Amino acid sequence: YSHGFPSIRWGSAFMMENLATHGFISIAPDHRYGTLLDANPDKIGEILLSMPLDIRESFDWLIEQSNGDGELSNCIIEENGYSIIGQSTGGYASMMISGAEISLSDLELGCEINNPIHCNAIDFLSQNNELNDIILLGDDRVWASILLSPWNGTVLNQGISRVSVPTLILTGDIDDTTVISEVNNTSLRLGSYLVNYGIFNNSGHYAFAPIGCAVRGCEGQL
Repeated sequence: YSHGFPSIRWGSAFMMENLATHGFISIAPDHRYGTLLDANPDKIGEILLSMPLDIRESFDWLIEQSNGDGELSNCIIEENGYSIIGQSTGGYASMMISGAEISLSDLELGCEINNPIHCNAIDFLSQNNELNDIILLGDDRVWASILLSPWNGTVLNQGISRVSVPTLILTGDIDDTTVISEVNNTSLRLGSYLVNYGIFNNSGHYAFAPIGCAVRGCEGQL
């Protein structure tokens, strides 16, 4: 599970607990500089590029635990891979790790018109010697994706069409953060990989991450 910005690994604990009680091994990492404890808006570009790696490293960690002698010993079959769930910015991370791509030229154009997210992303890529024409952060071990009120991070549009796993989208009709028009665009870009698209009535951005309701309020909403 990939949380939004700013949130925290237990932002959707109700869902993770429900999955666990139905036999799924459920992992939810924190995303550095993107939690309620260390959120840094000036590092959004870096966060976007790091989030998919956090998910990949979490599965790698699980493999290490499964191969060890601890309480998770022999708990998984590595070749079976994993599915990814992401809320808001976590939806962006879910698309990236499912095969979406970012164009460096799009980042450069955005930075030229002073989009701080794009400029920060370029700086981060430059510092890590990763200034490639296309930024790919996918993991071919992912076999399915669920996007909850997904945000495109301002860096995904055409690149969404490179997602190559079955995908489900769920969102709310009164979400004023990732509005319906943006989510509709995401659904269209997914093409044949969009398995289903559900819109909940009277539901906002934090229906799937109710910790946000404590900050923004969800009174009267689903």
